[in-house]
Amino acid sequence: MRVFGTAADMARASHMPVVNIGNWDMNATDIVDVDVGVHYSKWRHICIIIIDDLGTTIKRLGWKGSLSGWWHHDPLKGDTILTLERKVGGDFDTVDYDTAVFNRGYIRMAVVP
Repeated sequence: MRVFGTAADMARASHMPVVNIGNWDMNATDIVDVDVGVHYSKWRHICIIIIDDLGTTIKRLGWKGSLSGWWHHDPLKGDTILTLERKVGGDFDTVDYDTAVFNRGYIRMAVVP
């Protein structure tokens, strides 16, 4: 395999892990916890990408107060756990997001080395 880019590009990419959300029936379950494998003190930017059941629509899960939902860290759950919540009555509270047998989306993070 050949990798193109400068050494600086490779270093930046290594500090931006992507984690699968995993199974999540968003219509039935408001909250899911994902172990991202990185201590919360190193999190700098987080982007949550949600995919609908058909794989045709991609939306972002926002921050507290958004129409779709939000993410947060609860220290009582663990140092590497990111909690994702969908807003009741929001964008993801439909049957378009009720299949729980495939990866619901991705978490992309910028972290401090």
